[in-house]
Amino acid sequence: MKTENSFFEEAKEWSCRKMAIVEKYLDGFTKILGNRASSSLVYIDGFAGRGIYGNDIKGSPVRAAELASGKYSNILQCVFVEKDDDNFNDLQQYTTQYYSCVEIYKGELSEYADKILSDAGDRAVLVFLDAFGVKGMGWKTVQKFISRKFITDCWLRLDHRTILRLLGYIDSDSKDARGKLDLLIETFGISDLNLLRQLTDAPSSLERIQKVVKLYQSRLKSCMGQNGFVGSYPIISLDGQKKYHLMFACKNRKAAVLANDIVNTVEDDLPVKQAEYQEHIRFQKTNQPSLLELTPSLEEIFHYKVNGLKQKILELLQSQSDILTIHYELLNQNPDLFGTFRRKHLTKALSELQEEGCIELDGAPSKEITKVYRLK
Repeated sequence: MKTENSFFEEAKEWSCRKMAIVEKYLDGFTKILGNRASSSLVYIDGFAGRGIYGNDIKGSPVRAAELASGKYSNILQCVFVEKDDDNFNDLQQYTTQYYSCVEIYKGELSEYADKILSDAGDRAVLVFLDAFGVKGMGWKTVQKFISRKFITDCWLRLDHRTILRLLGYIDSDSKDARGKLDLLIETFGISDLNLLRQLTDAPSSLERIQKVVKLYQSRLKSCMGQNGFVGSYPIISLDGQKKYHLMFACKNRKAAVLANDIVNTVEDDLPVKQAEYQEHIRFQKTNQPSLLELTPSLEEIFHYKVNGLKQKILELLQSQSDILTIHYELLNQNPDLFGTFRRKHLTKALSELQEEGCIELDGAPSKEITKVYRLK
């Protein structure tokens, strides 16, 4: 059985993509808000790990510390929490050179959440909650960050596979069922097990995963209020396994668009990599090259996404709007679109719709303030 410590022995390719997403967002978050903030910004990594993986790949805390000590010196402060003794000691060692912009707590995030948020004051905060499984991701703790009244953007890892296993204990007579169910209740903040079963029950595993994700999204949105946005993107390995869902929560349209675009920037060529991986596995088994061209080109992927967006835009656009609003509402009203396209796809879709006489633009399709008018 894989343990939390063994997790840090080697950074898997899907973990590297996840870390790239968070790192790029932290860069953009700090670049945008750092120019207008009167005080520093705060990055909180609630499950920081050891800092560097066993195969010498930098983990999320070291990547953040490098930004805070270099590009965003005197702007970005980092707060790391790690409960494991060995991981904590390694994290201290790997971040020693960044001591002026890093603070590390040893223990559970729940122990320090109130202090960390109190110290942050009214500063803008980016939170990364990347627990191994769901332990430590109790709803009461997550809620403290999500419901904060000041600028707070949050990336969360939702381990749907662990949650499905916990749901299996609802009707179990196992002696450890009570502990498993308490963890399930703690994760969702819902004490009614019958309600949890009702909200997550479905005929297939895929549908159950979808319901689990939808339920957690709704919990986050209800906590944030009317302006809350929650995006969810499945992190999938090259062999097609859904490892977990990376979720993003914020209360700002531009933040939602930025997060979406960054996810797509990192993940855009995943279908190509998956096809190449499958061909590699097939060749290892048969020692024969494929006679068919199975790998989609980036151009084919691009046009497929553009064509899909065109119909979505027409369904969304009743009379007139601006491009930023269209970009945001595409995400807000179509949860499955998060991370699947970005600005370049939207720009091309708008340009083609204008050429086809479906819309009229009063400016460049690449500018978010451009007004869009529906003609037919």
